[in-house]
Amino acid sequence: MPDGFFRVFWISSIWLVPSFFYGVVFIRNRFARFFSVSFFFIAILATYSRGLWIGVSLGLFVFFLSHFICERRGGGRVIIVLLVIVHLIGLLVYIFHNSGFWSRVDSLYSDAFSEGGARGRQVSSLLSAWYDNPVIGSGFGSSAEVVRSVTTPYVYEMIPFALLMKLGLLGFFIFFSFFGFVFITGVFSRGVSVSEKSAFSAAFISFITSSMTNPILFNFVGVTVLCALLIHWSSIVARSKNLVLYRVQ
Repeated sequence: MPDGFFRVFWISSIWLVPSFFYGVVFIRNRFARFFSVSFFFIAILATYSRGLWIGVSLGLFVFFLSHFICERRGGGRVIIVLLVIVHLIGLLVYIFHNSGFWSRVDSLYSDAFSEGGARGRQVSSLLSAWYDNPVIGSGFGSSAEVVRSVTTPYVYEMIPFALLMKLGLLGFFIFFSFFGFVFITGVFSRGVSVSEKSAFSAAFISFITSSMTNPILFNFVGVTVLCALLIHWSSIVARSKNLVLYRVQ
């Protein structure tokens, strides 16, 4: 990259986000767990994606919050929490000792809300188009005056503003209310281990956050990740209600 930082990023890199948190919880061998989570952590840094960095940082916060809110006993799975703390400390040290990292994150907001930035032009154009149909929107396949790509004019990086333009206030509220419902019911389901719920909530929030500034959510890879998370959510909810999804006779 121009600032000297290397970058390894594909569309499938979004799988690193849930894999990081699920690796913390579901890999039982401590050595394998530490190795895999360290690998995912380094790979996420190497993507040089501001969205993924912010998403994982928020996911770590949600992991801690949901873990300690839902934990009923003092013991818990301390090794999991300590492992995440180690990686969080590493992330903070990297942030404060590498100005390129902080500049990269800060540029997300300067690009999004400045008229000269590519994302800033998208935001202005999308809001102007939203004013024409503020309640029900212009349709999922619609586009604004500024387009990101001629071949796919309906695809934008600033997902919240694009959804507001496409779905209107009504659809925007329903869309994100569903995500909120999934998150809350997943976190507060009973009969499921705290670690599993914490991993799901962190992975879900990280994925949604990472997808808000990249056109990842509405392509094949993004939809596949979302479906995998929703399948896990349905399993959590079903077990909390003592339901059987499928029984082999």
